[in-house]
Amino acid sequence: MLRGANATVSTAQDPSTARRPRHPTALRHPRGTAARRLGATYLTLLVSLTLATLSTGAAQATDHAWELRVCAAPDEMPFSNQAEEGFENRIADILADELGARLTYDWTAFTSDLINLHFAEGACDVIMGVPDGFEKGLNTITYYQSPYVLVYRADAGFDIDDMDDPDLADLRLGVQGLGIPPHEALRQRRLIDRVARIYGGEEGKDRLGVVVRDVASGAIDVGFGWGPVMAYYAALSPVELVVKPVEPAFDFPSIFQYIPMTVAVRRNDVAMQERLNRAIVARWDDIQAVLREYRVPLMDMPAPFLGDFTLPPTTLRVGVVIPMPTGGRTFVAGVNDLVGNAARMGALQAEGVVNQSGAATDRDVRVLLASSPSAAAATRAADAMLALGEVDALVGGVGAGQAEALAELAAAHGVPFVNIGSPSLALRTECRPTTFHVQPSAGAYLDAMARLYRNGTAPQRWYVVYPEGGEGEELLARATLAAATVGDVVAGSRAVQPGRPVYFDLLDEAKSLGADTVAVLLDAADQLALIGQAEDDGYTLRMAPFPDPVTQTREFLASTNRYGVGKDVPRIQLWEPTLGSAAADMNERFAARWGQPFDAPAWAAYEAVAVLTAAARLTDSADGAALAAALLEVDAGSLGGKAGDVGFRPSDHELRQPMYVVSVNRNAQWGTTLSQRLAAGRLVGTLPEGPLGAAELDALGGVGAPDCGF
Repeated sequence: MLRGANATVSTAQDPSTARRPRHPTALRHPRGTAARRLGATYLTLLVSLTLATLSTGAAQATDHAWELRVCAAPDEMPFSNQAEEGFENRIADILADELGARLTYDWTAFTSDLINLHFAEGACDVIMGVPDGFEKGLNTITYYQSPYVLVYRADAGFDIDDMDDPDLADLRLGVQGLGIPPHEALRQRRLIDRVARIYGGEEGKDRLGVVVRDVASGAIDVGFGWGPVMAYYAALSPVELVVKPVEPAFDFPSIFQYIPMTVAVRRNDVAMQERLNRAIVARWDDIQAVLREYRVPLMDMPAPFLGDFTLPPTTLRVGVVIPMPTGGRTFVAGVNDLVGNAARMGALQAEGVVNQSGAATDRDVRVLLASSPSAAAATRAADAMLALGEVDALVGGVGAGQAEALAELAAAHGVPFVNIGSPSLALRTECRPTTFHVQPSAGAYLDAMARLYRNGTAPQRWYVVYPEGGEGEELLARATLAAATVGDVVAGSRAVQPGRPVYFDLLDEAKSLGADTVAVLLDAADQLALIGQAEDDGYTLRMAPFPDPVTQTREFLASTNRYGVGKDVPRIQLWEPTLGSAAADMNERFAARWGQPFDAPAWAAYEAVAVLTAAARLTDSADGAALAAALLEVDAGSLGGKAGDVGFRPSDHELRQPMYVVSVNRNAQWGTTLSQRLAAGRLVGTLPEGPLGAAELDALGGVGAPDCGF
């Protein structure tokens, strides 16, 4: 049965002008404070300034309005407009109010650009009013279900009850959209020749109401369309109109004359999905009241029930904020999908492994995923997690600007942030006591490059190609230091813009300066372009590519083979999925679960979740200060399958760790099977060579690293 729509709808006051109800209070979730049992051993590891910073941030975290950013059409009533008069505007306001959020909009028309260039790129995070089963996102629970309806004049002289009414064979029909369920029902009944007009593509402020206006004017006798639109414009008509649901509601083989509507979030954005679900349940009656006010025809639905969301108080809650595949055709964000998706699998792998391996009395961990295609989206996602008290720690940093955003928020709220994606030198100089780095610094990578790509023992001359900007200049300075450390010199350098199409002038300059090796400090795509041009034109310069996180994946190794670029250039990686010994079990368990190689980005996320859980168990607390102190004590090497004296360096919170050298397997055939993917690369060696003690590991990144004085 239907509710909210009478059989006859007459002209009424425009519902968009009605007062917007407000809930008197916004939901607040103060962060629960776990028992503080930080021993004297750990207290000595943090200075009083650090503790003051952490406690101050935690105190500020409970009454902060985070940003709920919605994609919405600027002029598509009754759903939304820029004056926020649509019922979806009203419902979004209710949800934001319930969650203590500040509602903002990214106004754009409902076209493919909204999905690809706004939603998937992170310009907004939520789309209201999306059918359940939306392929390019993740749906919340249904908050209303509305039928398709038929509309005709009250004085028409006929009364249509269902699609089998014989009067339809003699009437002029209009359909709001080619192939919609009523259109298919008419086709099945061989009434398609009675369809005088198929609407769609009209322009103007009230374009969605054209079919109703044509019914009122007599241009057509019966109009078929989506319930919320038809009922809304029927209520505004100067002519009395009849609005009825299309019956039967179901036709064989699978024609449903109703649609369950949800809020859409990005794929894998579990954090946003869960909080919106909670808000829909909490404010169900308010949402239904708005729908009735706008005369939305509604199918009867019971109020939803989600059960108890409460986790055991000892659970460590880790927010993993990373870019993951969205299904949209992105221009920028898609670059990070490869690394982000690997990180997602790594974080979930760690959640399962550490929970399974812990004793009954140990603290478990719960990973909460948030999708962040951009730095702004990462800021909003982490801000929500922290303001609502959903997490005790953050993991992320994949993609430009994301590590910086997460580090700042974590410091303000007094929780640890583990950086798994950014080698940025500038990030390290910020010296935030709450920031820890599993991803090596650019300094550590450059030191490894100076050792790996050095030819023999004689001094050699380097030519450095680096990106324009402040970070690029810091890379050049650090590369110069890395070369000097092994007795080499930088003979020349050039800053370039991202996406530069031609590099022959740089290669000629390097050759004229007598350079032996070109340090290619560019992203993955630009590395392929420069190295490919050097090989195509027969330059004898050795290539030394920077280990950008994207290059540390089997997909990248396969691409070098496919395009014939840099196949003889060994690559530096943070982790290698064919490692044996203690690492073999980790690699095999990951591959068994996901059917993918345990690539470096996945390992970094795994290690981050594992060390945070170990810290919580060590100090028996989820308190931010306690976790930060205990992270310096955990055995990160055994947790991550790496041999040697692996742990966070107290002076700068860098994870002191070995790296691996991998070569491209020239004979590998890329495919979908695990064996084919693993075969894309071959383990060559370890950096540094020899016994991996603290001194040897500090040689990578230790020289010139900031001493933060923690």
